[in-house]
Amino acid sequence: MQAIWTNSPNILNPLRNLQTLYLTNSQIKTIPKDAFRDMLALKDIDFSGNQLSTWTANMFNFSQMSFINMSHNLISLVNKSSIVGLPPGISLDLQHNPFSCYCDLIWFREQMDSDFNGTVPSLQLLNVDRYICNTPEKMAGLPLKEFHPIQIRDECAHLPWRYILLALLGSSS
Repeated sequence: MQAIWTNSPNILNPLRNLQTLYLTNSQIKTIPKDAFRDMLALKDIDFSGNQLSTWTANMFNFSQMSFINMSHNLISLVNKSSIVGLPPGISLDLQHNPFSCYCDLIWFREQMDSDFNGTVPSLQLLNVDRYICNTPEKMAGLPLKEFHPIQIRDECAHLPWRYILLALLGSSS
């Protein structure tokens, strides 16, 4: 499927009335930005078992969309713009992805505790008990719910300065 999408990114657009799409175990690494542009009837989509690491904002922003399965992929971070672009009341399954339980995932973890109030009304994360941290090493194998942002917030606030300092030190040698 990835090769087809690379050569014809709009191949699915003629399927305007399609309501359910299963693209499981299709070796998909990326989803073209406008892959579902004209598929306004699409309600359920299953991308489980692929090699996706992210999705773009507003890709699934259809009023009819009710379920997205992104389980068993390579998603380590969830971008805020990707979640904000989802329609209200949607169910999202991200189980069995290698989450990076560090600074960039703080907002997502905090939103999980608040049920995404103010971000995506009525967003339902499915199988949250199967969201597992992959990195950093001290968190590897632990449930995402055991990632407590308060424990690393101070460390993250100073993180950009560490990168700048390391870059400066590295370039001076």
